[in-house]
Amino acid sequence: ALPIYRLLTFPAVHLGDAVFQTISIKNDNDTPMLFAFNADLSTAFKVVPPVGLVPAGCTQLLAVRFSPIDSTL
Repeated sequence: ALPIYRLLTFPAVHLGDAVFQTISIKNDNDTPMLFAFNADLSTAFKVVPPVGLVPAGCTQLLAVRFSPIDSTL
């Protein structure tokens, strides 16, 4: 199966504040799945946990934090 990409929309946030969204990763396979997010993409975004292992047939929740670092983002 091909991966499903969805748009993650954050509400308006003031410079210096942060907002959060929760997403899930589901492993439909019969073997464990590793995941890792590149922390160097943007300092405005952070994913927790940034790396992990999703057991076969399980789902992992992730918190995505957005905190703008300048007014052009």
